[in-house]
Amino acid sequence: MNKKGQEEMVGFVMIVIIVAVVFLILLGIFLRQEPSASEADSVEVTQFLESIMGYTSSCAVSYEPAYSSVGELIEECYRGKKCVGGEDSCEVLEQTVRDILGSGWEIGEEFYYKGYEFKIVGSEETILEISNGNCENEFIGSEYLIPGDFVSSLKLCL
Repeated sequence: MNKKGQEEMVGFVMIVIIVAVVFLILLGIFLRQEPSASEADSVEVTQFLESIMGYTSSCAVSYEPAYSSVGELIEECYRGKKCVGGEDSCEVLEQTVRDILGSGWEIGEEFYYKGYEFKIVGSEETILEISNGNCENEFIGSEYLIPGDFVSSLKLCL
């Protein structure tokens, strides 16, 4: 009678081992799958937004050789400051971002991306909003937090 109990225990242990091996195989397959295209592109969009913030504009607020980055220009636009040359910092910001977006992504019906929507928001107020092309279908995108409580976002429409 004692042997029957031992046989049942050995059978139970074998079943647990088989289930564990199957689970490990499925887990390995799941972890080896590559990220989808939208996840990969979202990382690319985040890095693009980060690089925009470091781009040097043609606006210097305090003195001529100290040109502001786009990230600094956002705050200067929000405060209503002017560039040394007399240009409005918001106009320089918009033109700089338009140029960067135009050279960074090919947009149009014949291209992979059909359009984009770019927005900078600060404390419940939209500072800049730029869109181009058709954004009615699916999109990928990301947001980037800018020091000073500003958030920039970019949606690339497929």
